[in-house]
Amino acid sequence: MGLDGRVLAHLRRERLLAAGSAGVVACSGGGDSTALLHLLARLARPLPLTLTVCCVDHGLRGAAAAEAAFVGEVAASLGLRFRLERLDPATLRRPGCSLQAVAREQRYATLERVASEVGAGWIATGHTADDVAETVVMNLLKGSARPLGIAARRGRVVRPLLRFRHAELTAWLAAQGLPWCEDPSNRDPHYLRNRVRHEIVPVLAAVNPALARVLGHTAELLGEEERYLEALLAPHLGAIEPVAGGVEVAVATLVALPLALRRRLVRTACHRIGLVKELGFVHVEQVRALADGEAGAGEVRLPGGRVARRQYDRLYLGGLRPAPPVGEFEVAVVAGRAEIAALGLALELTREGPNRGAGWSATRATPSAALEPIREPSGHRALAAAGRLLDQQLVVRSPRPGDRFRPAGMGGRSKRLAALFIDAKVPAGERGRTPLLVAGGEVVAVGTWRLAEGWAPGPGAERVWVRYTPLAASGGG
Repeated sequence: MGLDGRVLAHLRRERLLAAGSAGVVACSGGGDSTALLHLLARLARPLPLTLTVCCVDHGLRGAAAAEAAFVGEVAASLGLRFRLERLDPATLRRPGCSLQAVAREQRYATLERVASEVGAGWIATGHTADDVAETVVMNLLKGSARPLGIAARRGRVVRPLLRFRHAELTAWLAAQGLPWCEDPSNRDPHYLRNRVRHEIVPVLAAVNPALARVLGHTAELLGEEERYLEALLAPHLGAIEPVAGGVEVAVATLVALPLALRRRLVRTACHRIGLVKELGFVHVEQVRALADGEAGAGEVRLPGGRVARRQYDRLYLGGLRPAPPVGEFEVAVVAGRAEIAALGLALELTREGPNRGAGWSATRATPSAALEPIREPSGHRALAAAGRLLDQQLVVRSPRPGDRFRPAGMGGRSKRLAALFIDAKVPAGERGRTPLLVAGGEVVAVGTWRLAEGWAPGPGAERVWVRYTPLAASGGG
């Protein structure tokens, strides 16, 4: 069976292109996309298909104009509608972002727009089995947080040639007497993909000549598992909410998820602020650690001038922006409750009898464990204090210059609160947003992450749970 017959069988078996559908064929003039164009043109009648050819000129190379003209000539020879889209090179250069990543983003956005304008249901690109193998190696080298490999279908984008090799496509073109263009930048070692293609993959293929097929199978297996996990994540995506400049994530929802879904929720939030190609495993872990951390505030710098900033139960991801200024505040605790309008939080103190409640366990009855906050089923953090706390005259206030604190477990020695913040890596701009629970002039608790000496409940004794929850969630107005 010839190549066109094998491609037709593959398309029908995988149901990549619906019969009678209209689509856009992305073609740069290179061997792979030119082969795709000729193959789909030949298969348009038996499938049948309505095709529009689109070439995107990024304006980054002088030869690109001639290549675009070549694609237009091929489209005309096949009797197909042709769209040439030229991008402004100035829009592709963003501080902190890879030129290649931005160009890819703009290219796909352009293809999506053209597809909408011509009423196309799909966009076909010429990615091959070689591209899959190279992408797997690249993602492993970069520690990428993205799934390995290339999806055969994602949204409107379909990739009909992922089971076929570059060499067999160009051999088919040559046998048919069909020309294509060679982009000299595809050999430029400045680009990682070119180094992987021309230097690393040949070494690996010498060890296993079936490298492309083996890595393709690996990518396929991982892709199926990724789709399954994404389906499990779908009910929790409501935790990501759009806000000015980015998105916010409900920390309680995030931390209650299993680790695999937690990472995917962070990754999805990053994708929604445009952080895709530059996103690595280390970035996902930094954001996850920020949400899991004992300090209720902090931030992590992300690629492309973006930031992840936590303020108790909210995690902001987006463009750099200063945290909203918070002036000094001091609120009396009445009947175990105080509303801190400046932070949008409510303090709740809940008494629990000895050895009662779902939050109690034998392990937490030890003196050392009593110093640690727990994560409740709701995802909120809570700190257990001695039952006598509710017998005190309490206020919750902002930190002040010169504040000192006697952290539990330090034998009663006091420490400057500023030093405590530094040790916990709380950013300077967030320290004023950390509520202090004060009894008789003594700082009893710093947020829900540090308790003062002498305030831990004894084994089996009555305790008071210290919690901060969003005002809306706690019923405050």
